[in-house]
Amino acid sequence: MIIPLLAVHPNTNLALVTLVTGAGSCICSHVNDAIFWMIKDFFVLTTKETLLYWTLMSTILSL
Repeated sequence: MIIPLLAVHPNTNLALVTLVTGAGSCICSHVNDAIFWMIKDFFVLTTKETLLYWTLMSTILSL
């Protein structure tokens, strides 16, 4: 999806594109992510609480 945009705008900073792609990949962490279970165990949360808090926090961080 990004490659065609880079072809149209050749002067794009590739370091910035890499940073944005990495940040966007962290959005909506859920139960198949290892850090999800680590946070659940470290903070003694239920799966529902972890899903609510950790997903919300990871979404805000990725934005």
